Amino acid sequence: MKRGVHLKSIKMRLICLGSLVLLVACSGSKDSSGPGASSGAQNGPPMSGTVNINITDTTGKLVYSDTSPTGPLQIRATQTYILKLSTKNYPAGTSFQLQITNLSGGTSSIPIVAGVSNISVPTQGDYVFNIIASASGFADENQSYSAAVTCSSPTFTATSLAPQNIFVGATANNTFSLDATKVVTGANGLAPYSCAWDFTGVGILDTNFGDCSQVLSQVYSDLVDIRVVGLAVKDACNTTITVSSSTSVTYVEPSMPGKQFIFAHVGPISVIDRRYDDVTYLATNNAIKAPVNSQYSAGTFVVFSQLNFGMPNSVDHGIDIRIKGLTESIALNPATGAGAINVASAYIDKLQFSTDQASDKAAVALIGVPSACTLSSQNVTVTPMAGAPCAPGVSGTGKILSVEMWGHFSCTNLTGATHTVPITGDFDSSYNVVDCNAQSGGIVPPIF
Repeated sequence: MKRGVHLKSIKMRLICLGSLVLLVACSGSKDSSGPGASSGAQNGPPMSGTVNINITDTTGKLVYSDTSPTGPLQIRATQTYILKLSTKNYPAGTSFQLQITNLSGGTSSIPIVAGVSNISVPTQGDYVFNIIASASGFADENQSYSAAVTCSSPTFTATSLAPQNIFVGATANNTFSLDATKVVTGANGLAPYSCAWDFTGVGILDTNFGDCSQVLSQVYSDLVDIRVVGLAVKDACNTTITVSSSTSVTYVEPSMPGKQFIFAHVGPISVIDRRYDDVTYLATNNAIKAPVNSQYSAGTFVVFSQLNFGMPNSVDHGIDIRIKGLTESIALNPATGAGAINVASAYIDKLQFSTDQASDKAAVALIGVPSACTLSSQNVTVTPMAGAPCAPGVSGTGKILSVEMWGHFSCTNLTGATHTVPITGDFDSSYNVVDCNAQSGGIVPPIF
């Protein structure tokens, strides 16, 4: 499963596609520290260096800093800005280049140095700005940023929007409808308007931009309860304004047994990151998404839920729980229907909660270990089922033993890069052991 490379927490995620752009001149040098770069293309060991950008206008007013972002990176076309590139921990002789991609088409690259450069963008649009570090004997590393370049004289203001009219309607567990129609009624920008949603309420866009009058239905979210749902509104001048509203995303925790779900409460902690600070998590399987799965083999039961919103750079994220110590008091034999499992000595071997990585913010993985996690109220059933014939050329009866396990878990300190986070919850999932040649033993994937 795809995981984020970096675990460093940043308090806000850039939330609109596109970025910086046309370097006019460069000079100067100064080192600093910042978010990690991600692996590039050349062969060799990683450099593990870091880069930061700081952007001001010509009067010195801060426009954007990736060490403390307060919103999306947004600049005006034709105006000159000052880009300060800071680097740290790169080997001697490292060179840097700025790769500029217009999302409407076209990519170019120019050399840059750590220090100060003037930049300007002639036309509005969405861009990808990628700083690539190269050094002999090492793999290239890169750090990407996103921004919107507006027209030269934007008029769109946040006060013209009505965030209190953000509407989230629940249709079933984890499935919702989203309506922004009344939010943009009084917008004072340049029509038409397009909207993108942060329906999970973590400061990351979960959808692409689309017509604001279009009601989105059958949207799947694994973060529920009270969420600060965000809406990014873009006008024809390419000005993007983000508003939000505290909304109750309703849910019902399923009963056990007989279901497929993972429920958890993560936090609260003092770190301000809405992806895992005081978060209610629920993953269920329905007609829209079925992220909850499990595996069983030789006394190990794994239940995991992985979701991906399909945005640029998105990764699978969710909760993985690995439980060991199950014993087969009667060996499982799906061909005869025999089998029994005892879970009295079962324990959590590892639990992981991971977040999404979209646009410019690294994913976070919070990992619990046996000494900090407890398993309680655990139970298991082994149920014979008829199954279906094996595939052509595969021996076996096709009969099934369905292994369903459920219980309660608690970890006092999921460990992240800079902090620890508590988590408690419940799970229920089943795995079919099938009498079809190699399938009969089950497979436990290397999910950690």
